[in-house]
Amino acid sequence: MFSFFSKTPYLKEFIPTNFIDINNPFISNSFQENATINLIKNLKKIHISQAIAAPRPHQNTPKEIKNISVINEFYKGHSHLYMLEESLIEQAKLANLRPLTENYILVELNPYYHQSDLINLLLDLKFLGYKVIISNPEKYYYLQLDIKKYEKLKYYDVYFMLNLRSLTKTESEETIKSAKMLLNNEMYDFSGTYSNNESEMDQLLSSSIEYDNRKKIEQLLLKNTSLL
Repeated sequence: MFSFFSKTPYLKEFIPTNFIDINNPFISNSFQENATINLIKNLKKIHISQAIAAPRPHQNTPKEIKNISVINEFYKGHSHLYMLEESLIEQAKLANLRPLTENYILVELNPYYHQSDLINLLLDLKFLGYKVIISNPEKYYYLQLDIKKYEKLKYYDVYFMLNLRSLTKTESEETIKSAKMLLNNEMYDFSGTYSNNESEMDQLLSSSIEYDNRKKIEQLLLKNTSLL
């Protein structure tokens, strides 16, 4: 029976006060001062008060933003989202990486196939002193819906970061189900909006959340503060 009191939850209802976003590259990808300031003001209205920007290395990222107090106050720093491959290990040996904070490094896996050297690469980074965060593990089709594959990765002391968009109908059914599975098993350590511009953020905030355990989402969103 239809209820007039039923309510579909939206992400903005879950965001805690002073939420710190991670992998928030829409400012650092293409720096436009006025648009950036307006975006930050809108983000603060929904409790996103600070962020660590982590665009891919090839994207145009300003190393420093000076004389713009609103932006300087919003960003805790600039990092990168790295592809996990052999060349990354060589950069790590030369200390050429920009971690999220301290020694936490954010990586993405090959989107097309399972890497045969995946575990060796993770172990190499660990040996070099890095704590590896795997970006949106729910989106890799060769891992999806197989809890044992995720458990194997966790065995090597890696961290998982949820793409919050993966809990909305903007993503595939397999991605949504995998995100729910990882949430239910408390396998996520961090989360991020993955929005590249104000339009994408608006889309994310206007999309309903396809997950009914409010407490688990709220607890996850609070974990980002442990990086600062």
